This record gives sequence, C-alpha cells and structure tokens, in this order.
Amino acid sequence: MIQAIVFDIGGVFFEKSDALRTRVFTHYHISEDWLEKIRQTALYQIYQEGQMTQEDFMNYVDAWLTPGTGPAKDLFRDLSLARQLNQRLVDLTRRLRTRYRIAVLSNSDSFLEERLQYFGVWDLFEFVINSYRVRMRKPDPRIFQHLLHKIAIEPENILFVDDKAANVTVAENLGMHGHVFSNTVDFTRHLAMEGIWF
Repeated sequence: MIQAIVFDIGGVFFEKSDALRTRVFTHYHISEDWLEKIRQTALYQIYQEGQMTQEDFMNYVDAWLTPGTGPAKDLFRDLSLARQLNQRLVDLTRRLRTRYRIAVLSNSDSFLEERLQYFGVWDLFEFVINSYRVRMRKPDPRIFQHLLHKIAIEPENILFVDDKAANVTVAENLGMHGHVFSNTVDFTRHLAMEGIWF
C-alpha cells in the first residue's frame, strides 16, 4: 500500500516560462544556446552534485558574462525563479498530504530551497533532497538509497514521480512504484490506478 509520494521538481511542479526567461536573457545579454553550453560543461554537473561550491561555480560563469551585466549568482537566481508553477498539481498535492507523506528528490542547484519558498510551496513537503546538498544526483542509485534511508519505509510503499524515464526506472529497480510525469491529468489517472485517493 502506498504510504508516500516522492516528487521530482523541475518539469513536474515547475515548467519553464518562455516570457520570463526571455526577460532574463535580455537583461544579462545571453541566449538559450549560451545557457545550454554552460549546462553541458562538466563543472555544471559537478556543481549540481555539490562537489563545487556556489561561489566557485559562479566565479567560473562570471568570466563568460558580458562585463557590467551583473554577477552570475543573480543570473542563476533569476533563472531559478523564471518559471510557471503547476498550480493544479499543487492543489492536488495539498489534498494528498492529508493521507500520504510527500517529499522531493531533485537534481537541482543551490537555489532550489529559495525557489520553493518564493512560490509558497515549501510547506507541501515533509523534506527535500536536493542533489546539490547531498552531493549525489539522479539517476545514481545512491541518491535513491539516501531517500529510502531518510523516509524509513519499504520501497514498495513509495510512489516516485519524475519527468525523466531513466530516473523512474532506477526507482522501480529498487522496488518503488514509478510514474513518468507528463501532465497533471495523466498523473491523476495514475493515482486512481494505484488506489491512491485524495
């Protein structure tokens, strides 16, 4: 019987807002391609794993920015907040919280907690496991083992929800139920199939 639902954040609770991101790109004189090049660097992966401090990573990115546009820390904070909240999922999760334990397992950066507070959803979750804080990232099975240790219930009693199939597969291999998130309507149908009521 499902006792807990563990969510990813990006692509689940938050979606990119093209309008908001365009404003950020314009302000800092960057493009989506520029940002993607940064995200494809080994250093970005190391930063997300918490193996590199926020300060050191931002100093590295500062060298890529046009002088006078502002520090990289402000850029990444603004990008972190340039999102749309999936309000339907938030409302559904508030109802689920009355019956199930709700937590987060996310590959993110040093701004995740700030984002959750900014959008007023921090209180939805019993706890948040952020790859940056625990120095591991999905799909590494160790971060899922960390989750199981922290939540202290059997994996077959956990539903793991992520927009990336590879992460869901690892969770299922460890005995959890899994759902690849595409939209809230399909997720609601999946809850009914799992016998999860709200």
